Amino acid sequence: QKWNFSNKLLMLEAECARTLGEDELAIQKYDASIESAQNHRFGHEQGLANYLCGQFHLAQGRRNEAIFSFSGAKQCYTHWNALALVSQMEQLMANLEMKTEDC
Repeated sequence: QKWNFSNKLLMLEAECARTLGEDELAIQKYDASIESAQNHRFGHEQGLANYLCGQFHLAQGRRNEAIFSFSGAKQCYTHWNALALVSQMEQLMANLEMKTEDC
C-alpha cells in the first residue's frame, strides 16, 4: 500500500482555518481529514481529527455536533485499543449529554 499523508495536511489546514475564523472551511477540512485517514487506515489520526473537530464544534456552541465527533473519536480509539482515550471520550460525552439534558 502506498503511504499517504494527506490527512495530516488536511488536519493542519483545518486548524489554520479554525484559527482564522473560517468556520465553513475548517469543517470541510476536518471532514476531509477524517475521510482521508479512514481511507488510508490511519485510525489513530482519524480519531485525532474527530476529536479536534469535536473541540471546534464545542467552541462554537454546537453540542450535538461535538458529541457526534467525539463519538467518532471514541470509536477510532476503541479500535486502536487506546483505552485511556476511550475513557476520556466517554467522560467528555457524558458531561456534554448531562448539560444538554439540563436545557
